[in-house]
Amino acid sequence: MSTTTPKRQLVLEAIKARLERITIPNGFRTNLGDFVHLEEVVELGPDDPGGVLAILVGDEVVSNRQMEKLQLDLPVEIHVLVPAAPDCSWFNVEAGIADVKQAIELEDRYLGNLAYERMRRGAVRTREREAGSSVIGAVVPYLVPITEVWGAPES
Repeated sequence: MSTTTPKRQLVLEAIKARLERITIPNGFRTNLGDFVHLEEVVELGPDDPGGVLAILVGDEVVSNRQMEKLQLDLPVEIHVLVPAAPDCSWFNVEAGIADVKQAIELEDRYLGNLAYERMRRGAVRTREREAGSSVIGAVVPYLVPITEVWGAPES
């Protein structure tokens, strides 16, 4: 039995590490890197920070099968979430979107050779605001092409 880390997990760790660099001292517009969650989107309360990032993983799509090797497209969404407040909230969302792009879209689009092709970004979309929610935000979607060997998710 293998004890190495599955490739999907390594991809998420690499993306999370890039997002955690988002701080003003590192040359970004916000400090959203201090609050990166790898989980479902959470609601912000009055004692929570001025914004958070949430990484959500979508359903992978098999793009090609070659014998025992699968080529997969792994969708990863970065949710930029800020408390709704009159007159300034959307500017905070825009700053977060720009920071996410700056942090993720580095020269290495292969995530340290975890991807077999360059990572791609989809269209940024406004996050739907549920009734009663005190949070607004946007979603920055990425597609990470990875390969796995049948029965060996770390390969």
